[in-house]
Amino acid sequence: MGQRMEESGKRKDKKSVSLPRRLAVLAGAVFLFEILIGNYSSVRSLFYQETDLTDRLEVTWEADAPEGDGAAKRLTAVIDGLDMRIDNLHFDLEMPKDAVVSISISLVDEGNRYPYPLPVMEAAGRYPSTCYTNLYPYGKVHSLEIVMEAQEDGGLLLPESVWEGPESASAVRAEGFAFDGLRANVRRPFVLVLPRMLLLFGIGAFWLLSGEKSGVYRVRFRADSRRQNLATAGFLGAFLLLGLVLALSNRACVESPWEHHQQYRQLASAILDGHVWVGRQPELLELSNPYDTSYLLAQEIPYLADYAYYGGNYYVYFGIVPELLFYLPCLALTGRAFPNFLAVYFAFAGFAVSVFGLYREAVKRWFPDISYVLYLTAACVTLTFGSFVYLVARPDLYHVPLMTANMFTAAGLWLWLCGLNRKKRRTAFFFAGSLCMALVAGCRPQMLLFSAVALPLFIPLFAPFPVSLSALLPAPLSARRSSGSFLEKRSMKGDGLPGKRGGGAASALCGCCGGNPVL
Repeated sequence: MGQRMEESGKRKDKKSVSLPRRLAVLAGAVFLFEILIGNYSSVRSLFYQETDLTDRLEVTWEADAPEGDGAAKRLTAVIDGLDMRIDNLHFDLEMPKDAVVSISISLVDEGNRYPYPLPVMEAAGRYPSTCYTNLYPYGKVHSLEIVMEAQEDGGLLLPESVWEGPESASAVRAEGFAFDGLRANVRRPFVLVLPRMLLLFGIGAFWLLSGEKSGVYRVRFRADSRRQNLATAGFLGAFLLLGLVLALSNRACVESPWEHHQQYRQLASAILDGHVWVGRQPELLELSNPYDTSYLLAQEIPYLADYAYYGGNYYVYFGIVPELLFYLPCLALTGRAFPNFLAVYFAFAGFAVSVFGLYREAVKRWFPDISYVLYLTAACVTLTFGSFVYLVARPDLYHVPLMTANMFTAAGLWLWLCGLNRKKRRTAFFFAGSLCMALVAGCRPQMLLFSAVALPLFIPLFAPFPVSLSALLPAPLSARRSSGSFLEKRSMKGDGLPGKRGGGAASALCGCCGGNPVL
């Protein structure tokens, strides 16, 4: 008896010693993640050779102030004859902490004869890291054109020490911006984002502290549990609120000032007028190649970018389902155009509901002994670590059909499993799931590949002999389901924890869907 107590005490001592060691290893892993992944651009820049481009700039500016005032509202800097590889740029700006300067960059490289614009960046005085930007040109850069414009208050101040001329620095404003120079291929400083590090460490520490005997893992999934259903609704509501906050925080996409982002709205108006073209330009047919945009730009011939052009008319090439689901009914019933950001958000909300429902039905069918926390983990990982948060955080036109396809794909799989898990109304669920999968073709056709999941789901229903799901799964997933995963090893016999069946479920759910950017 005494020997057993002594052995038990030794085991406790080992665990108490190993926990600080594991936390230290976790802290080191978080630090390495922050350095290698969070500061990947800084790691890449360690091998760059810096080049100062200040002396090669040709600068012009537009001053809104009275004549003779050196403060400018808009500055244009051009560099020709570069013929060099440029991986990043650093803008040497002096500005108040509450100031913001928008910077537009256009360049010509080995793969493009005419200048093409890059996304507009914003340099904020409060965050020095925003004065750096990465470039990904095709080969060497031949020329650069940079337009800098002060936001809201103040102007750009051109110091006499850098720019020579009678108008330079003749006046100084307290809210002015000083543009001191431009450098290429600089070594970016490492910036440790403490909130991100604390979040990662907190998640890892929670996983370590909620060990094998934690009561969290002893609560098994129960579809009829009111508490679990309320907790699930709470997590789902948190994701819906997060999606709404992210969508509304992107003011550029909410306002959507770009002409080519109005295509769904234009198509709705065209359909109500009795046709499907959204613009006409038959004079382009007189050209030998009306699709040569380089020639059109060189000849200064106007055209609509990012439309389908055929027979003198412009058409929308995006999927028709979002048009019929959101834009056309809104315009027909209210006379107002439906905003793109709401379409992306509604699709994200439908996708989130479908993911929680899909995993719920999957657990009920194949892994009824899984712990409830692992069910929540699988659903939250899928919504968080895919590209879905990015899609709703940038709710523009291009993400409308993609997010809608995600929603219908997840909803189709969910409804199929609902039919398989029920004897009543099975046909209705199968029909609804198949309809959702068919609608994917009208959003993003390549995502119809997920319809192949129907084979392992429905073959057992019609096969003349018994067929197990594991026999139809790919070898890695079948092996996971039969032999379990790391999560299984956390379970202990007789303590109410999920056994191998539950561990296989978490492995299959997270492994199959958690990192997939298009499900």
